Amino acid sequence: MYDLSELPHSRDLRKGRVSLDNHSYFITKCVHHTVGEPLAHPDCAELVVSSLVWAKQQGWWRILGFVVMPDHYHAIIGLRSARQLSSVMESIDKFTARRLNQLLQRKGPFWQDGFYEHLVRDRKDYDDILAYVHSNPVEAGLADSPDVWEHSTANSAYANEIDWAWLGPSMPEIRECRYRFVKEDVPPGYW
Repeated sequence: MYDLSELPHSRDLRKGRVSLDNHSYFITKCVHHTVGEPLAHPDCAELVVSSLVWAKQQGWWRILGFVVMPDHYHAIIGLRSARQLSSVMESIDKFTARRLNQLLQRKGPFWQDGFYEHLVRDRKDYDDILAYVHSNPVEAGLADSPDVWEHSTANSAYANEIDWAWLGPSMPEIRECRYRFVKEDVPPGYW
């Protein structure tokens, strides 16, 4: 993965970031380049998964899919009104960094600064992103099929974490148009 914190103007990516309640986001969070691939260790990956589930239990978000890879994780979440996305990510980052550093008996930064997020626009967008998330271990040559990767909602151990009931009515209808959505379906400020 790229270390976004070292790219010129990387902090500019966070300017104007907005969190919309009851909207879905695709998130990618990468480990710091000095750490290596610590999430390949099952205890480390499980700590990340349990943190994602804990945030769900706190009412911060709904889980719509995730995968934990050796040096990053992807999550699709439905943001609830309890907190802003950046605030939730900051809390999870701090907690997991401290616990993962303890587990690995190391000090220093664990996560890269910031995170990547993408507003999920409609059900097709979600389906495409979920397929990408679940196929990540296969594409990286780490698994033969998505369902055998242990720390993923493609695996039966976590498949029930996806909030399918909320997902259905929350997504704008897919309409035949040039961009898969029409202006009226997009929240203000995104068109």
